[in-house]
Amino acid sequence: MRLRSFRSGSFILKFGTFLLFIELFYVIHLIISNIVWTDMDGNILFLMLNKEHRIDRFLKSYEGDCEISLRKQNLRKNTTLCDCLPSVTEHKITINTARTPTWNEIANKYNKTLSSKGEYKPNDCEPLQSVAIIIPYMKRDSHLKILINHLHFILPRQKIHYRIFVIEQNSPSIFNKAAIMNIGFVEAGKLFNFTCSIFHDVDMLAEDGRNMYNCLYSPRHIGSHVNKYGYRLFYNELIGGALAITPKHFRRVNGYSTSFYGWGGEDDDMKNRLSAQSLKITRFPKEISRFTMLKHEQDKHNPTNKFRRSAVDTRKLVYEKDGLNSLNYSIVETRERSLFTLIKANLYISQHNQFNKIKGSCKETRYFLTKSISTDSIEDCSILCYNDQRCLSFDFYANYCRKHFKPCVIEDSNKENRYVYDKKEKNFTLFSIFYSSCLQYEIRDL
Repeated sequence: MRLRSFRSGSFILKFGTFLLFIELFYVIHLIISNIVWTDMDGNILFLMLNKEHRIDRFLKSYEGDCEISLRKQNLRKNTTLCDCLPSVTEHKITINTARTPTWNEIANKYNKTLSSKGEYKPNDCEPLQSVAIIIPYMKRDSHLKILINHLHFILPRQKIHYRIFVIEQNSPSIFNKAAIMNIGFVEAGKLFNFTCSIFHDVDMLAEDGRNMYNCLYSPRHIGSHVNKYGYRLFYNELIGGALAITPKHFRRVNGYSTSFYGWGGEDDDMKNRLSAQSLKITRFPKEISRFTMLKHEQDKHNPTNKFRRSAVDTRKLVYEKDGLNSLNYSIVETRERSLFTLIKANLYISQHNQFNKIKGSCKETRYFLTKSISTDSIEDCSILCYNDQRCLSFDFYANYCRKHFKPCVIEDSNKENRYVYDKKEKNFTLFSIFYSSCLQYEIRDL
C-alpha cells in the first residue's frame, strides 16, 4: 500500500514538474518574441530591447535591400533617383474616421499635388518604381472616400510614381473580389506602365508612412498587423488587406482564383499559389506595418462563402487553369476622375467556367425537383446553382432563375435565347440522398 502511494506521489511530482517546464518555456517564448528582430527574409537579425533601435536597424536593412533591388536597376546618367526611404515620410499617421469628407473636399485638397486620373509623380527626383494601386470595390462609398483621402496624403511623401485604380463590380450582385482584382491588373496595364502592383482593400488604412508602397524581390504583405486583431498577425498564412507583388510574379501564379463569390478564401488561395511557385511572403515589423480597419457590417453583396475552405483545398491543384486566363467580363465604363481612375465591370465567370450551355429547356414538372427564384442576371443564377450542391443545372428566363435538382431532360424550345446551363461537376451522391428523402416522405407532383 505504501509502495503504491509512493508511486502515485512520484507521478504527481513528475507531472507537476512537466507543467512548470511548459509554462517556463512559454514565458521564455514570449520574452524572445519581443526582443528578436528579423530581416525581410525572416532571418534573425539581432536581439535588442529598445524598440526605436530595433526599428532603426530594420530600416537600414530595408534600405540595403532596396539599394540592391531597385536603385541599381535604375541607374541613369544625370538623374537624381528618389531615396528608398524619403525623410519626409510620416512616422505616425493620425487616423480620423469621425467624419467622411466629400469628393469635392478631397479633390480641392489634392488638385495641386496630382497630375490627373489619380496619378502622382515626384518632380524633384526620379522615382524607383511605377506603382498601380488596385482597389476592388462594390457599394462602399464612405470607405472609398476615406481611403482615397488617406492614400493621397501618405503616398506623395514616399516619392513614388503611383496611380490609383478603383475597380467596381457592376454585376452580378454577389461580390467576386478576386476576379475584380484580376480585371484591375489587366485593365490598369492598358492605361499605365507599372512595375509594381498593390492590391488594396477599401477598408484598410496604413498608420505609418514608412510602410513603403513598393515591390522588392519578393511579394510583401503590407497590411499585416491590423487593429481589429490587436495588431497581431492573425495567422502566418494571412496575406489579405494589402499585398504588393510585381507583375512578373503575379502572372507567374496566374493571378487570383476567379472561383470565390462572396466573402473569404481568395487570399488563402493566393498564399497557396505563391508557395507552389516558391515565392516567399515578406513583412515589415509590426511597429511599421500597423493598419486600421474601418468598421462595417456584413455586406449583403458580400456574404460569407460557405464553400471557401474546400475551394482553397482543391484550387491549389488547378491554379494554372483558374485565374487571369479564366476571366470572362465586359467593361461597362472607364472614367478618369481627378482622384482615381474608375473601371466598372460585369462578370460572366461562373456561367462560362462552371457550366455547359445547352440550347433548349428542361422538361420537369415535379415541383420538389425545381426551385424558381427572382434574380437580376444569369451570373447571379449560376452562382446560386454553383453554391447549392443539390443543383445540377439551371435555366434563366425573364429574370427568373430555375434550379434543377435532377438530371435534366432537354427538350427543344420555340422561344429564342432559351438555354439550360448544365453543371460540369455534379454531386450525384447528394442528389440520390435528396431524391430518396423526397420519395420517402411521399412528396407528390402538383
